[in-house]
Amino acid sequence: MGKWHLQPILNTLSKLLQQPDEPLEVFTIAPTNSVFERFQRYSRDLGKFFELWDNFKGPRGTKKASLAEERELYEMIRGTMIEARFSLMDLYGFLHFPFSSKEPELKDQWKEKIKAIVEKNELPEPKISRDNLEELELSYKSIGLHLLFLYKLEKKTEALYWERVREEISDLIHDVLKSDMKHLQKKCKKCVRILPKSFPYQTCNTCHREKYPNKSYYIR
Repeated sequence: MGKWHLQPILNTLSKLLQQPDEPLEVFTIAPTNSVFERFQRYSRDLGKFFELWDNFKGPRGTKKASLAEERELYEMIRGTMIEARFSLMDLYGFLHFPFSSKEPELKDQWKEKIKAIVEKNELPEPKISRDNLEELELSYKSIGLHLLFLYKLEKKTEALYWERVREEISDLIHDVLKSDMKHLQKKCKKCVRILPKSFPYQTCNTCHREKYPNKSYYIR
């Protein structure tokens, strides 16, 4: 009987496995090290590179990476000593860090850290706040950005410490979310029993019956 019920599923799986994979119609292309190597033979102006990238038309079936976030960060340090001190590829490596660059606080922290590297100072530590969920989430992202710099600079011992701190922040975020979910649960105002969200009354049926024991219409 079990084999009989499984046979249609096995037949379907067999057909799927025998079908040829559909080719990817579009894939994203982004600058590679070899592209930067060729470009810097003629120029060290990263701003010029972004202009050329905007005008570049990728092969058919490809989608060109916008590099919008990298360009936004670049404008923060364009024409400064930060730009002058790094090679083209190293600078782009910092611009390409995967963090929430849409957050102004993190963008400022990114600039502070890269400036510290140029001035040969210690990296500023992440700004941590545990006041509320929003601050916890920002602290988590701040530590993540700090870790990107530590791994880039091969400071593995410090990175291990901040990995543990980030894990603690992550646990706090989960605790807050769990607590918030409990507060959002609908409960009977008398016995605090959890009620379905669609339940239309403030008290459960049991408490309602206890309140009106002699009523014949207590069932709601």
